[in-house]
Amino acid sequence: YGAYLSASAFAGAGAGLHHKICHVLGGTWDLPHAATHAVVLPHVRAKSDKVKVFAVTGTKRAQAAPEIPTVAESGLPGYAFDVWYGMVLPGATPRYIVQKTSAEIVRLLKAPALRERFTAAGLEPSGSTPEAFVAQLQREIPTWRKVAKEANIQVD
Repeated sequence: YGAYLSASAFAGAGAGLHHKICHVLGGTWDLPHAATHAVVLPHVRAKSDKVKVFAVTGTKRAQAAPEIPTVAESGLPGYAFDVWYGMVLPGATPRYIVQKTSAEIVRLLKAPALRERFTAAGLEPSGSTPEAFVAQLQREIPTWRKVAKEANIQVD
C-alpha cells in the first residue's frame, strides 16, 4: 500500500471546498480532503461518475452519510481524524462565567433551528463540559505534537 500525495491549500472553508470539488469534477485533482459533507454529498447522491467518496475520516460514520464507511473500516485500522470546534476563554475567567458560558452553548446547540443549520453544513453539533473539553485537548496534544515533530513543522 502507498501513495504519493501533495497538498494544495485553499483559503477558507467555504469557497475553498467548492474550489476543490470543481477541480475533482474538472479532472485536475484525484484526491481532495473535503472537511464538510455539504459540499461533497450532492455529487455523491447524484451518482456522479466524477466523484467517488472512499471514506470519512472520523472515528464513526457521519450522520449525514451513514452509507460511507470510516477510513478505519476501509482497511486502515486505528485511523481517526475528527474535526471539532471548541470555545476557549481567558485563563483568568471566573469559574461561574465559564460554567454559564458552557451551559448556554450546550443549550444553543440543542436548538432545532441551529442543529438544522449545522447538519446542513455537514457538522454534527454536540456540547460537553469544560472538563471534557480540557480532557479532549490533553488527549490530542501528544498526537499532534508527534505529527508536527515527524513532519518537521515549525511555528513562525
